[in-house]
Amino acid sequence: MPHKAISQLFKNMIIDAQQVGMGIEPPYPYEIKNKYLEMEYNKMEAYMN
Repeated sequence: MPHKAISQLFKNMIIDAQQVGMGIEPPYPYEIKNKYLEMEYNKMEAYMN
């Protein structure tokens, strides 16, 4: 299983999506890998600089 899929943040996101109810879907793995991972990388890079 990919590292991101076993992180506590990912688990919390799934729980939140379940609590909101049907019609709300969690992001697909490619969205996490591309869009959200890049956003987190940029935030961390800005923090480190």
